[in-house]
Order: sequence, then structure tokens, then C-alpha cells
Amino acid sequence: MKLRYFYIFVAMVAMTLGFAACSPTDYELGASGISPEDLAEGSAYTITHDSQNPNIVYLESKMGSSYTALWETPQGRFQSEKVTLKMPFAGEYSVQFGIETRSGVVYGNEAKFSIDNICTDFITSEVWTLLAGGVGEEKTWIYDNGQYGYGSGEISYGDPAANTNLGINNFTSNWDPGAGHCGEDTMWDSYMTFNLKGAAGYTFYNSTKGETQTGVFGLNEDTYVLSLTDADLMHPTAWDGRLASWRMNLQIIELDENHLRIGYVRIPGSWGGEWVEVFNYVSKEYADNYVPPVDDNPAPTLAETWQSDISVLNKDYNSYRDIVWKLYDGDDAAAYYDLYGNLVDGIQAATDNGLDYKLEINSGAMTYVATTADGDSREGTYSLSDDGFIRFSNGLPSESAGKGGAVLKANADNSLRVLSYTMDGDELTDLWLGYDINDVHGNRYRYQAFHFVPTVKGASNVEEWKAGMHYFNTGWTFFDSNTVKVTGDGTYTFKITGADSEPYGIYLDVVKILSKYPNFNMTITDMRVDGKSIAFDDSQIERCTGDEVDAAGNPITARRYILNPWNPDNYFMVNGNGVLAFSSTLEVDVKIEYETGSPYVGE
Repeated sequence: MKLRYFYIFVAMVAMTLGFAACSPTDYELGASGISPEDLAEGSAYTITHDSQNPNIVYLESKMGSSYTALWETPQGRFQSEKVTLKMPFAGEYSVQFGIETRSGVVYGNEAKFSIDNICTDFITSEVWTLLAGGVGEEKTWIYDNGQYGYGSGEISYGDPAANTNLGINNFTSNWDPGAGHCGEDTMWDSYMTFNLKGAAGYTFYNSTKGETQTGVFGLNEDTYVLSLTDADLMHPTAWDGRLASWRMNLQIIELDENHLRIGYVRIPGSWGGEWVEVFNYVSKEYADNYVPPVDDNPAPTLAETWQSDISVLNKDYNSYRDIVWKLYDGDDAAAYYDLYGNLVDGIQAATDNGLDYKLEINSGAMTYVATTADGDSREGTYSLSDDGFIRFSNGLPSESAGKGGAVLKANADNSLRVLSYTMDGDELTDLWLGYDINDVHGNRYRYQAFHFVPTVKGASNVEEWKAGMHYFNTGWTFFDSNTVKVTGDGTYTFKITGADSEPYGIYLDVVKILSKYPNFNMTITDMRVDGKSIAFDDSQIERCTGDEVDAAGNPITARRYILNPWNPDNYFMVNGNGVLAFSSTLEVDVKIEYETGSPYVGE
């Protein structure tokens, strides 16, 4: 009897498990045994034309509500049991149907459908006219080179985390690198043309390859998603690998009569991780007829905080807030700047008298004392005007300060224009001031500029060079070390605090030091990951220069590229970069030598 009850119990458990296995919750993603052959048109889904208007096409899943239906269509991707397409042009089109299963997404084979006639009712929206010129017309687009009043160049970047709903008029840029960033000089004669001459025609002429692709385009006027058939979206040839398909799900993010921006999420590769990239275009007609606007009041662009920035060296400020500004002891102590605060020419090093010129200000009392090398002195009060000038109540003594003849003085109204300045965090490091240079009609057309380096009054005048270590991962997230001030021969430590498991690039810079010490050297003596030293060969770690150059175009920043993703022969690229992943700290000790008798980078 006990045995009989046992079998009854087992049967009840089996039935319970059977019912549980068939519960709706377990089928939320559908069965895992679905194959592409199971997702055929007619059985898994249907494609039907509206009886009154065959240019309206209905897509409907027959798989039931327990399956999530996915669609790839001429008008973009959809996730819905039913989709309605409004197809304005005749032609043959394809649809691909898929579902989500416990084993992942499964797509069936493409199914074709045809549209026999044009339906102009579907192309009355303004987007068709803006993109292709309207019914019976065409419109040609070229790359934006930054000279047409819209973008700064042909490409913009956006952080995926800030663009989760990428769409029309919904894009947040985090970097606009300027014209030429794509690095393909032969691409600028490329163009793409959209037309509505009986069909939605599309042409892409690739000037790098000298080839033309011709096809058709589809456009969802609600979502502004663009699709292409038989031709790619215009892009540089060198960027082919950044997108699996240059023909599907291309998102228009901005469009007006004169400019067009199309974005996508690139796939990871040697260029970095997943990221939003946006190509910037302008219409060829607009570009051919563009006349730059006349600026009636050209002026340097300064930060809104410029007045407080240049008032004190450190915003945690020193007790007296006294600063002595002296001319920079380098090649560009003086130069000509244009009306927008950009370097033009006339670069000069400072004379000995120029280097002895001192402009002392107290930003608390708003007073100043200016003294030449011969002791000629002026003092008084100063003010910072909203239009970017410093005005000195009693003017400034003049001094022959540049080796090319530049005279340091103030304007007739006792002012100097603030042309630009640089900050290291809250610390002012460089300041460019200038007075008017006028033409024969008395109109200002440029500035005689002087490069000042500020120091706190009474502080040591020990020469300092800013240095730092910079780390970035495969997703282009940056980590920076503390700023180190190099003041002479010795060993300095650079430390990054945080955690990252995907090292992609690491470099260490001593900024501008080669301008004065071309025989400088830095040797990496120790590297520690989470406090533990790792093995390396300093002689195999790249020795190169950074981005900064002097007036003659010579590099002046010394760099050690510890991990360089663009150099397959880089030491840690060859020997494995995994040892550089850190969970708390990454530290590098560097031995600095100002004079070694040989150039930092050999000829």
C-alpha cells in the first residue's frame, strides 16, 4: 500500500512540473527550437496590401502574443505585432521578420513585396522636399567642411549614454573635432543625390574610389529613419568597417533647407568602442552660393568666467591675491593676433629688458604697479570691462620687449585687450594681452600681443613645467593623474586613482619643456599596478613628442607612450596590455634629466 501511494505522489509531482513548464511566464521569449525556416511568410506572418490603396502595406505576426515580433523594413526597424508601411514609390521591396526566443533573436529569410504605382499623397510632408527637393526634383549634398556656418567639420561624436533616444532634433554631441578629422583628403569631391523623379532615387559618388553607386531610398517621415538599396550612405572609404551596413536604419538627426546630419552607432573596432557618430552635410547649391557673413564687431571669444579666472592664480586663493605678470621666456613672448584672438604672425622672443618687465596687480584692492627694466614705473587702479579689456588708470610704461622690435605699451585709452588665456584646473598658467594695430584709416585690424606668465608675489620663481599621465580605455573613458610640476632633475611620481579593466592607451607628457631643453630626457624607472611593480623594458617604450608646437612648428612637449593602440610594435601591445588593468591605482616613477647632450627625439 505504501508503494502505491508513492507512485501516486510521483505522478502528482510530474503533473505539477508539467503544468509549470507550460506556464505563460516560461514562454515570454517564445520556444527556443524556432528556426529561420519556421518564420516563413504566410505561416509566421503576413504581408498584405490595403484594398483601397495598395501603397499601404500591412505586416502582421501570426506567432501570438507570447512572442516579441521584430521587423526589418524599408522604413526602419519595428518591434510590434502589427506594422503599417506607407510606400510612396513603385518598386520591389523586402521585409525580414524575427522573434525573440530563450536562445536569442531568430530571423527568417527575406520576403519580397511589390508596389506598382506612385502615391504622391505619402510625400507631401516637408521632409521629402528638404531631403530631395520635392516631387519631380533632386537635391545634392556634400560634406560640411566647417566653412558654411553650420558644423565645425564633417563628423561629430556623441556618448551613447547621452543619446539613448537618438532621433530627429535629439542628439547630444560630446566632440566636434573639426574639418579633416576623417583623414581622407580625397573624399571632399564626393556627393550624394536624392531625387523624386518617378521614384525615390539615390546616387553616391565616391571621389576616393572614383566610383558611383546608384539605388533607391526609403524614408519613414514619422521617425526620420532613412534606408538605402543598392548604394551606401556617403562616408569616407577608410571608415567602411565602422558600420555593419551603410544602408539600413540611418537616423536623420537634423534637416533643414541647407544642412543635413545623419547618425548611427558605430560597431567596436580598432577605432574604439561603441559610439555615436554623426556625419554633417550641406546642400551643394547652398555651398556654391554661400557668402560668409560680415562680422561688424569681431572680438576674441572668452569664457564667461574670464574676469575671475585672470584675477587670481588659484581660486582657493592666496592671502594677498598679489600676482606678478612677466613675459614668457620662450619663442612666442610677442606676436600679432587677429581680431578674434588667433595667432597671425610676427612671433618674437623677449629681449632682456622685456623679461625684466613686471606688471604687478592686487586683485583684492584692484591696484597695479608696472615697472620696466630701467625702473620706470606707473601705478594706479585697474578695471576689467565686460567687453574684454583691462584698463589701467595711469597707463603703462613702454618697453622695447620683443627681439623683432615689438614695443610693450597700452592703447591710447590705457587699455589692453584680453586675447586668450589657459587654465590648469583653477590655476591660471598663460595670459595673452594686446593693444590695437590700426590701418591707415585708423581702424583696428589686428593686435600686438604679449604672452605673460603669472606668479604669486613673493613666491619662488623656480621654473616649473606641467606634467601628467593620461589613460583611456576601449570605450574612450579617460583617467588623468595628478598634475605634476617638474622643477629640475630628479624622480617624479604620476598616480592615477580609480579602477579599469580595459586599458587601451596610456601616455605621459611634460608640456612644452623641449622649447627650452631640447636635450631633455625622462626614463621610466618603476611602474606599479595596485601597489605592485610590474615588469617592463624602458628602452622599448615609445619616446615621442606631444601635440604642442612652437612658432616654427617644432614639437615642444616630451611624451612617453606607455601603451599606444595605433602602434602594433608598442611594448605593451606586443607583450600584453592586461598587466596595466588596475583596481585601485596605477603609478609610474620617472627620472627627469634636463641636459643629456643629445636630443630627446633623435634626428
